[in-house]
This record gives sequence, structure tokens and C-alpha cells, in this order.
Amino acid sequence: MLFNTAVEKAVWESDNEWSVYKTSTQDTEAGKSTAYRISCRYLISAVGQLHTAHVPEIPGLKEYEGKVMHTANWDEDERLEGRRVAVIGNGATGVQIVPEVASRAKHLTVFQRSPSWIIPRNSQALPKIQQILYQYVPAARRYYRSHILKDQDARHGMVVNERDREMGAQFSKDFLTHQLPLDPDLQARLTPSYPFGCKRVLLSDDFYPAISQAHVALETRPIERITKHGVQIENAELPFDLLIFATGFHAQSFLSHIEILGKSRQKICSDRRHGLRAHQGVAVEDLPNFAMLYGPNTNLSHVSVMLVIEAQARYISAMVRVVQQAAKVCSSGLGICPKPQAVADYNDALQAWLKKTVFAEPGCRSWYRAEDGVVTNNWPGTAIQYQNSLSVLNWDDYDMVGSEVSSLMKRGAQSLGGPLENPLASTRLGWMYGF
Repeated sequence: MLFNTAVEKAVWESDNEWSVYKTSTQDTEAGKSTAYRISCRYLISAVGQLHTAHVPEIPGLKEYEGKVMHTANWDEDERLEGRRVAVIGNGATGVQIVPEVASRAKHLTVFQRSPSWIIPRNSQALPKIQQILYQYVPAARRYYRSHILKDQDARHGMVVNERDREMGAQFSKDFLTHQLPLDPDLQARLTPSYPFGCKRVLLSDDFYPAISQAHVALETRPIERITKHGVQIENAELPFDLLIFATGFHAQSFLSHIEILGKSRQKICSDRRHGLRAHQGVAVEDLPNFAMLYGPNTNLSHVSVMLVIEAQARYISAMVRVVQQAAKVCSSGLGICPKPQAVADYNDALQAWLKKTVFAEPGCRSWYRAEDGVVTNNWPGTAIQYQNSLSVLNWDDYDMVGSEVSSLMKRGAQSLGGPLENPLASTRLGWMYGF
């Protein structure tokens, strides 16, 4: 495990190895950095989808004389007490931090471009007896995990069914009315006009009460520019001591911050204009012995993404084992790379499926889509369906290079096992979804 170390570049070499170039800043007190190279037989990117902070290019931002920070790069030493604070953005991050910021700041203004659909989190501590049960009875813990999956995966209906979306929207509206019963104007400003589920549906018990406090303001007028002392909006300049950007991430920049050169020596391009595509959301064309965790089209909007990552880890491990076996037989090793046609066929079918979901709804702007309108981040199905899709590794989808280890080259389909849940719950869920 290497800390304070940034990967700058990775190059696929002719001997079926990766050269990975890193910069270490572990000696931070001396302000020194050290560049070095390591080699590996298999390279896995675990940076995921949400790792490059997005700060909008607002005119005048560089001239602002107060403190600026993004929620992804939080300054723990920055005090909020007694200060005038602006939170720009009210998506998932904004909804999470606004109640805490409001509890400390002298005055808080939340800048909202568009409202979010919000439903209750129902956050509560597990009773002590339940904690003890899960600690000492693994079967009970596994059953509870499967119960959570079953409950949450059933919410996938909002992705493909208009009736489910209407029910979800009404539930969210009722929750808003319940929490802000005496402020119809604020209710109207916090009610979305886009379909339920086309953007991330948020969970919060305390955002609405926080936004309704006397020292908190919701500002829906567009920001024109940042001034030296605050924010310029239509017909007004609002002064602030601190600007907090809760504006999310460059979600389509899967690998853009690392220069990765594969077989063709062409840099892999993944940006907000087009995103990136991969086979099974894991393997990338032209990159042998390379895989991604939480890669393109593997985000889930209705259930924990951990269910995706666990299935991917098992799928990737099967390929890593073959590469390790080859390395023991021959120093030149083995290269495994997805066939271009397999990548194209998989993604063509995936995009056809996604067009039937709410994520592709015309006019819905979300981080699930690249600028060209293609849904690059989300999986269209349930968690169980994704786990099933990765329960078989079809070696015919991959090219293998390594003449001296031909005996290790795989062909056909290899079963990796069923969904990663206990058999009882998996059987019920399999029946429920028709598997």
C-alpha cells in the first residue's frame, strides 16, 4: 500500500507487462517529491467514476478574495461559525452538507440550478441486540444483507416503468409537503419538473428543515459572475466569506487524469464529451491485462454500487489468475485483451437497452450522460442482472497473446458462480426477476 502517491502514466510493454510511472509526495514536510517506475503483469483501475472534482468556470472566480473550496477537497481547518457562507449546488453532496453547514454558519445561501427529487433516508441506529446478532450469527447478517438488496433492487421499477416514476414523484412531493407544510412558495421552488429517476433521487431527513430556517436562503436566480467579495446575480451582489462548491465530479473522465498507452500507443480518451466504453464495464479495448472497478455503465441509481464492484472483483480475479499462472511458466507471460467486436456488440446492445430507460429521457440533463447525450455511466438493469452478467467469463470475447503459454489460453464460457448473496435470498430474487 502506497500513500501520498499519484499515478501519472502507464505504458503497455512488448513483454506483456505494464510500466507504471508514479510520483510520491510522502516527504511532505520537506516539500519533496520522488518520481519512479514499477512494473506489473496486470493493472486495475479502482478510481471509479467520481474522483475528479468539477468546479464550474464562473467568470470572476479567480478574483474572489474570500475562501473557496470544493466538497471533495474539504479544508478541515476552515471554521464556519459566524461566517456568511454560500453553497453552490444542491445535488447529492449539497443535500448532505447543507444541514451541517446551516447548523454552524451565521448565514447560508444555497444556489440551486434545478431542484432534486428527495425521499426520506429514515436513518436510525441499529438496536444493540441486532448488532450482537449480526456479530455472532453470520447467517443472520447475510440474510439481512439479502433483505436490503431485495428491498432496494425492487426500486429499479422507476428506471423502466412510468407508473413507478409517477408513484415515486408523488411520494417525494408528499414528503416535501409534510416537512414544509406552511411554505407553499418554497415547496414550489423545490419541486422538480423533470421525470422522477432521470437524475439521482436523493435521500435526506433533514435537508428540507435546514433550508427553511430563518438564516438560510434558497437562491434560484442564475449566477452571473463571482466578484471580489461575493456572488453577482440579477440586480444584486451577495457578499460571502466562504464559497463551497457542491458541484460534483467530471463523471465521464474515467481515466483522463492518467496517461494510459495501450498496444497501439494511443492515449485512452475519456472525457465529458464522449465518456468511455468498456466490455462488461470492466475491460477496455486496446488495453491488455487491464480492468476497471466501477467503470463505464456500471453505476446503479437505486441500490448500492458495492454489489457491482463485488461481481467485478470476482470477474477480474479470474483473468488475473490466468496471467499469474502464465508468468510462472514463461517470463514473457500472457496478454488478455477484449476483442474490438466484442466491445462493440456489448455496448450496442447496452445502449439499445438504455434508450428504454428514464436515463435517456429527452431534455433531462444529468451526470449519467456525456455531452453527446449517450448514457455513459449507468447500468440499465437491476443489481442481480449485473451480477448474473458477470457470473460467466466468455473467453471467446478476448484475444490472448503469448505463444509459449498456449496451454493456458482459455476458450468458451467459464462459470464464476451465481449472484453473491445467500442461496435462499438469491433463489427468491431469481424467481422474482425471472432467472
